[in-house]
Amino acid sequence: MKTKNVVFLIVCTAFIMLTWGCLTTTKFKTEPKTPTDTLVIGRVLFIARNFESFHGVSVNGEHTEGVEIHFINQSTDKKHIIQAFGENGFFYTTKIEPGNYKIDRIYYKSTSEKARFSIWVPPSKDNFLRIVSGKVNNLGLIMAAFDGGANWGGYEANKGYPITEDLFREIYFESEWLNYDWIEVKLE
Repeated sequence: MKTKNVVFLIVCTAFIMLTWGCLTTTKFKTEPKTPTDTLVIGRVLFIARNFESFHGVSVNGEHTEGVEIHFINQSTDKKHIIQAFGENGFFYTTKIEPGNYKIDRIYYKSTSEKARFSIWVPPSKDNFLRIVSGKVNNLGLIMAAFDGGANWGGYEANKGYPITEDLFREIYFESEWLNYDWIEVKLE
């Protein structure tokens, strides 16, 4: 009987240690392998106001989780969609090649079992950017807003660079990306 309890305690302790190890990640999900590897990182906040609900589904409020940013390469017309996650609205990709891009739209959807409601903010005048090879391209915070009552939408960028970098450093303090040059990418 005592042996069973000891074995159970060992198994539970091992499970807790493994689970805790998975939750306290200090390396980034996609670490660089070559000096030319490129990371695009940023945060997004989508604010929607004055929209009617549709079968109990609403897009009103401030959203960070699941917001999509649609980038288009100016030379190839290739589209890249990056989805934000978590309460800070982090987004990242290593799959976007260096070059000139424009933001085509910032998109949010809300769903339930009965309905789906989606909105997107169209491009504004400041939607062009350049991704540089072999760097961490920090887009900072992009805030998108859409007011359904006024039928107006737009976004604001070029801010929040230090906070984005600090949050990354805090969470992924063992990441190799911290050894790369970080640049502030401005939307123009």
